[in-house]
Amino acid sequence: MRNKVLNHKNAKLQQLRNSLDKGEATNKIRQKKTYLKVVQEDLDREEEKVKKQKKVVKEKEKELEEAKKVLFEKKKQVEKLEIHQKEWQLELQKLNKKIEAIQLDEIGASRFISRRRKEKK
Repeated sequence: MRNKVLNHKNAKLQQLRNSLDKGEATNKIRQKKTYLKVVQEDLDREEEKVKKQKKVVKEKEKELEEAKKVLFEKKKQVEKLEIHQKEWQLELQKLNKKIEAIQLDEIGASRFISRRRKEKK
C-alpha cells in the first residue's frame, strides 16, 4: 500500500512539474500543490504503519528466537530422559535377572533339601 501511495505521489509531482513547465494557471498549480500535500500525508501515514509493522515483526522475531531456544532446551531434556530411561530399563533387566537367579537358587536348594530328606527316610 505504501508503494502504491508513493508511486501516486511521484506521478502527481511529475504532473505538477509538467504544469509548471507549460505555464498553467496559478489556481490549478495551487490545487495540485494542495493535493500533493494530501498525498504526502497519506504517504506519511502509510510509512508510519510500515514502521509499526516492522517493530511488530522484530518483536515476533525475538519471540521466535526465544521459543527456539526453549525448544532446543526441551529437546535436550527429552534426549537426557530417553537415555536415562534406557539405562533404567537395562538396570531393571539386570535386577530381574538377579531376582530370577536367586529364586532359581532357592528352588534348587529346596529340591536338594527335599531329596536329601527322601533319601534319609
